[in-house]
Amino acid sequence: MSILIVGIFALTILTGYFLVVTPFRLFAYWLAIFLHITALVGSILKILHLPGGDEMLTTTFISSFLSGTLIFWRGIQSAETSVKMTKILLGLCIIVQPALSVISVVNGDFSVLTLARYLAFPIVMTCAFILLKKSVIHVGEKNLMSVALVHAIFAISTYFSDSFSSVL
Repeated sequence: MSILIVGIFALTILTGYFLVVTPFRLFAYWLAIFLHITALVGSILKILHLPGGDEMLTTTFISSFLSGTLIFWRGIQSAETSVKMTKILLGLCIIVQPALSVISVVNGDFSVLTLARYLAFPIVMTCAFILLKKSVIHVGEKNLMSVALVHAIFAISTYFSDSFSSVL
C-alpha cells in the first residue's frame, strides 16, 4: 500500500512537470495534462480515505476523453500512414478504456473489466512507438503522450502488485 502511494506521488510530480513545460498556448493539451493531475490527486485522496477523492476521480473520464480525442485528431491529420493508424488506435484505446471499466461495474461483468485493464499494454506500446519515432507535431502532443505512457506503465505495475495477479 505504501509503495502504491509513493508511486502515485512520483507520478503526480512527473505529470506536474509536464504541465509546467507545456506552453499555455496549447490549452487543450495543457488542460488534458491538468485533468490527469487532478485524477492522480483524487486517487491519493481515495487511497487515504480522505474526502473529495470520488469527485476528483471523475476527472479521469474527462481527461481520458480529451486526451484520446486530441491524439485521435492528430492521427487523422498525420501524413505518414503508419503513424496515422498508430495515433488513431492509441486515441481509441485511451477513450475506450474508462468506458469499458464503467460498463463492467454497471453490468457486473468482470470479463469486460479484464479487457479494460489489458488496454494499458497497447497504450504503452503505441505511446513508446510514437515517442521513439519522434512523430509528434509539437511539445504539447509530446508531453501528453509522455503522460499517457507513464500512466499506463503505472497502471500495469499496479496490476502485478495485486494479490490476484497470478491470474494474469
